[in-house]
Amino acid sequence: MSSRKHRDQKNAGILRKCTGHDTLTVNEAYRENQRNVSKALKSLGHKTTESRGAHSQVYHCRPSHHENAHFLEMSKLHEKLKNASSSEVVQKIEMEMYEKGKKFNKSRSPPNRYDLHYLTVNAAVRYALEVVEKEKKEKKHKEILFVTGNGNRSVDGVAAIKNAILRDLGWLGYCTAIEDPSNPGVVLVKFK
Repeated sequence: MSSRKHRDQKNAGILRKCTGHDTLTVNEAYRENQRNVSKALKSLGHKTTESRGAHSQVYHCRPSHHENAHFLEMSKLHEKLKNASSSEVVQKIEMEMYEKGKKFNKSRSPPNRYDLHYLTVNAAVRYALEVVEKEKKEKKHKEILFVTGNGNRSVDGVAAIKNAILRDLGWLGYCTAIEDPSNPGVVLVKFK
């Protein structure tokens, strides 16, 4: 393998690890920013600091203020959900999560990537089905990505959102939904 190709793969790995973005998004940002990791990180909405050692560069990544604010809001809603006293209250909180997740994704790029972190399974499935229906009608993208996570913070480490998305989108006849081979925390939806 050429040294440039090896360097590009290594840098793409750094970008994926720092940002949590899928391979497609990371590679696109990396190319658009002339193979500059710092610029690519900034274009993906992450602040960086760089440390240079004798033989290597280390990138320290932090989520953007916008992402931090979103995750904090969603964490507070999860706490409310834990203390919900009735199914009506649960539905109200899930609806609020759904709306906040939708708003968060509209403000991010690329437009065919949807982050479902911090949603409940019900809200995530509802949102994913809505997105797929919209994309089917508008035909803007050949594929879309749902960032579901691996279930690291879930009960028993099970990726409940990912499994529910794969199950429910699997019934649709006009698209296929699979786990992204390059990132198990992403569901890749391709339209037929």
